[in-house]
Amino acid sequence: KQSVKVQANERSGFVTIEVSGVETARTVGAPALPVKSMLLAGRPESIVANVEVLGTQRLAGVKPIPTQVQPCRCATDREQKFEFNEAAYANPGNLYELTYLGAFRGQPITRLDVKLGAYNARDNSTVLFNDVNVEHNVPQYSFERGDYKDYLIVVPATLEASVKNLFDFKKGEGYNVIFQSLQTPQIT
Repeated sequence: KQSVKVQANERSGFVTIEVSGVETARTVGAPALPVKSMLLAGRPESIVANVEVLGTQRLAGVKPIPTQVQPCRCATDREQKFEFNEAAYANPGNLYELTYLGAFRGQPITRLDVKLGAYNARDNSTVLFNDVNVEHNVPQYSFERGDYKDYLIVVPATLEASVKNLFDFKKGEGYNVIFQSLQTPQIT
């Protein structure tokens, strides 16, 4: 059983909801509610998912805080502003979302995000889905353990000398070390 932590922010009127061992939604400005993610083998257009909510917990008077842009680890800070998407609060949308992530060694990979909660703007309540059954028509994807011996090091030109020890160490372990220097870190 997962524990639910609810913390009110008196200043904003929003509430932070955390469920142990579960991620939070990623859509900026939308309610920050729990989401269960899994990787599936295939592209979104070939995936059919069925989500069945079997049990719920209603939290009256609880308006979840909106998901915010994560702080940047950039050389120059971006101005952070509070994001709130009124339409996302008014309409909870689908129970799941499919996002194509790309291919790994020729295998297309899609992330399935299943919502584990919804906000009801009409009565200012949040419903957490504490028992959910998820079915899909493709297998879950897991990275194969392999004997991958390529090791890529990408650093700005100013740091080339500082990674020499790492380069030598990995080469000594039998890796095919590939070194790429960048002129500016913003290219990554």
